[in-house]
Amino acid sequence: MIPERTLPERRTEIDRRIADRIDAVAGETLAAELATVPERDDRWYGQLLVLSHDAVAAASDPAEAADATAVNDAATAIELLREYWALRERLLVRLDEGALERSDRELTTRLLASDFLFTSSYATLGDLRGERAAPCVEAFEAAAESVVEAFGDGPPRSTLPPEAFCAFADATAGALGRGAAVVGATLAGAADAEIERLAAVGSGFAAARRVREAIGEPVDEPRVAPTSPNERRLRQFATRRRDEAERALDALAETATTDALEAFVDADRALGR
Repeated sequence: MIPERTLPERRTEIDRRIADRIDAVAGETLAAELATVPERDDRWYGQLLVLSHDAVAAASDPAEAADATAVNDAATAIELLREYWALRERLLVRLDEGALERSDRELTTRLLASDFLFTSSYATLGDLRGERAAPCVEAFEAAAESVVEAFGDGPPRSTLPPEAFCAFADATAGALGRGAAVVGATLAGAADAEIERLAAVGSGFAAARRVREAIGEPVDEPRVAPTSPNERRLRQFATRRRDEAERALDALAETATTDALEAFVDADRALGR
């Protein structure tokens, strides 16, 4: 099990690793576009991965748990994938609003930057070794494929009807949350039942979180939004996903140490991070 750290310490470690990856590979062409990536004040998915690992590892043979480097590498990889999603979402909104032309140099640079983040996420995950590396990559690939497919090949849409927005939240935030939890649990050598429960925890809380953000205060960066942010359908969806995740978390508590994970998702309900 990795040494216990505070949430700010975890964010700092992930940010340092992301900055190192960008500084080492990005070069001057993409440096300006990627400059703000290590400055995000929220590393929710990376922390979810670490806490999912810890919940299972605490009740396991210490010799079977992954070392701190492997867990931090995986957390960094999931956050790089999250940054790919965030940049692609900003591009989609700007294209739909007419702020960018498909032939613009700015668009080309941003597409290259997002591709860099995508490949960097896989390169970072590729540092994992051992028999658990393959199932971790499989779970990561499933999340990445869902995020990529969520943007589709059709015309960009910066606003979506409530039902479509909920599906978008499931395919992006939900898939990333599921991937983070499953990779963390897999690194800890979790049993299949524990992995499935953590998958439900990650996907449920992450999707609900994305919808609650859309209902709440506007964010600074361009993001896909529902056409009716106060729509009852959105609140029902968020409540249902949260309830599913809480039932899975209750079941997980029978075999794992979930106190830190519970505190993490409890604090997030107020969107304090």
